[in-house]
Amino acid sequence: MRRFLLVALIIGMTAFVLIGTDYQIYSLSSGKQIKSLGIFKNTKAQFGTVFKYQTDLSLDDKLSLESEADEIMKTYQTEADNAGLRSMVISAYEKPQGSNGSSKSFNFYYKQSIAGNWIRVDSP
Repeated sequence: MRRFLLVALIIGMTAFVLIGTDYQIYSLSSGKQIKSLGIFKNTKAQFGTVFKYQTDLSLDDKLSLESEADEIMKTYQTEADNAGLRSMVISAYEKPQGSNGSSKSFNFYYKQSIAGNWIRVDSP
């Protein structure tokens, strides 16, 4: 059911629309749970589909963030394939801070190789 909802969100959006500010809990293949903040799509961008989530890690811990983002991509790569995606951004957000609820983020970019594997690439 979770995976169906993820695919439906990816396929169903045609404009640059953020899906809510509340989060949904998703389980990764390792059993770790993440807080999904939504998926949005910009049909005019090179990396048009973005999976936005809240991390418990510090954005300064790039190695751990990379591992977490790689696990997210690995867990949902079949759904991305089924949705016809060839590129995607995994966007990690820290917990909101301060009275205005702002939060810092860091993006990881993924492309599907000619062989069909998903690989992390440098930012465009």
